[in-house]
Amino acid sequence: DRRNNVRTNFTREEESSDAQEIRRQVEFYFSDSNLPIDKFLLEETGGPENKPFPLKTIHNFKRMRHFQPFSAIVEAVKGSDFLEVNDKDEVYRKEPLDKKFTLDVHRNQELLTTKSMKNSIYAKGFGEENRTTAFDIEEFFQPYGAVSVRLRRHEDKTFKGSVFVEFSDEDSAKQFLEMEEKPKFNDKELEIMSKQAYVDMKSQAILEGKVKPKSPTRKGSYRGGRDRRGSFNSNYKRKRDYDDDDDMGGDNWRERRDKFQKSQRG
Repeated sequence: DRRNNVRTNFTREEESSDAQEIRRQVEFYFSDSNLPIDKFLLEETGGPENKPFPLKTIHNFKRMRHFQPFSAIVEAVKGSDFLEVNDKDEVYRKEPLDKKFTLDVHRNQELLTTKSMKNSIYAKGFGEENRTTAFDIEEFFQPYGAVSVRLRRHEDKTFKGSVFVEFSDEDSAKQFLEMEEKPKFNDKELEIMSKQAYVDMKSQAILEGKVKPKSPTRKGSYRGGRDRRGSFNSNYKRKRDYDDDDDMGGDNWRERRDKFQKSQRG
């Protein structure tokens, strides 16, 4: 089972009611960088329609289960400058998603590619994955303005030892890249470059026959292909939990959506 190769335990064991951590995670789910390419949330909220979504359901996401009690989540999100909570404990954005985004995650990803490319870097040298690797890497980059970290994986789900990191803006990414003395991860030096430089390097290696391009995946899986600028981009994944087996994502998202809708009616 490929899922066994994902070593990070996304269901944290220790409980927490940290309001700042709760807000940061929930705001990420509804952010411009995640919502347009999150199949489940995009359909449930209608994207630009900005339909309220139950915080109870969000509390069941892997990244949210260790936040207790539920009332702490409600109060934390009420303090958000980005989100609103209604009297049914449902959450929605204060400013709806731009109407340029549709319910087509493929098209939305294309719209986001150019912007995120300028704000992102590639880093390699993190070693083997353990139960806390994803969290450790997130905490490592957070002080420098990182808003999301995506662990890169092989087809069998094993960690490649490298990540793509998206910063809050282009200047933050540039400042990190221009640091004279780059930070070390667990006393290990990292190979760091802009994401664009990495993509260009991989594209050139493919043209020269040094690297084999990945075979096309089935339509709708959205794990490979080329972005609209022709750059090789074979490692797209949803950002929520860094693996395709998250409770609210992956190939069975329609089934989970149907179960959710039935529970709401019941």
